[in-house]
Amino acid sequence: NIQFDLKKLDIAVDDLSTVGGYHALFTVEPAYRREDGLHNQLTLDRDQLAYVEKLVSDIEAELTAKTPGYVSLCKSYFMTLVVFISRCYSGESTFYSNKILKIGEAISYIEENYSDNISINDLVRITRLSKSTLLRSFKKCFNMSPISYINATRINKACRLLKTTDYSITDIALMAGFSDSIYFAKKFKSLKKSTPGRFRAINRVP
Repeated sequence: NIQFDLKKLDIAVDDLSTVGGYHALFTVEPAYRREDGLHNQLTLDRDQLAYVEKLVSDIEAELTAKTPGYVSLCKSYFMTLVVFISRCYSGESTFYSNKILKIGEAISYIEENYSDNISINDLVRITRLSKSTLLRSFKKCFNMSPISYINATRINKACRLLKTTDYSITDIALMAGFSDSIYFAKKFKSLKKSTPGRFRAINRVP
């Protein structure tokens, strides 16, 4: 069993968005467990399991020895573990994993193309799911529609730009995929309970 909080790890993990198995395993499947009582398991072969055990052993050894630099090394080992099992999940082929992977693929597509004009039909084409199944799955996993999820992703990307860059709010709105700054400000306030300008003033990274 693996549980972790990316915020507490405090490392850049943008590349994980390209691994459909990551979203399927750590985002979609837990939601299906809650809603449907799903009891799916990722099965590793002997070589895969040996590699995972080696990574875990290396993490334990570093945490015990506490040699200078051990925290960074542990994070590196752990993220190697996460990426590896995510890739393994991408190669799974069961009734449940195939369905879950399709939603994971939709999330990966949104993460990579959030600044583009993404439609429901785009996600239907990518996942090869019916529109009704796609809508139902997003409601189950995120309690929102795919379009709402896209907007939430855009807002989160905008938050990072507001905190770490000097781009104008209008430029950030366009970079995040919004057609104009007025609509961006409206959606931002709805989700973050703050204006973009106030958010930047409070959360600006020196």
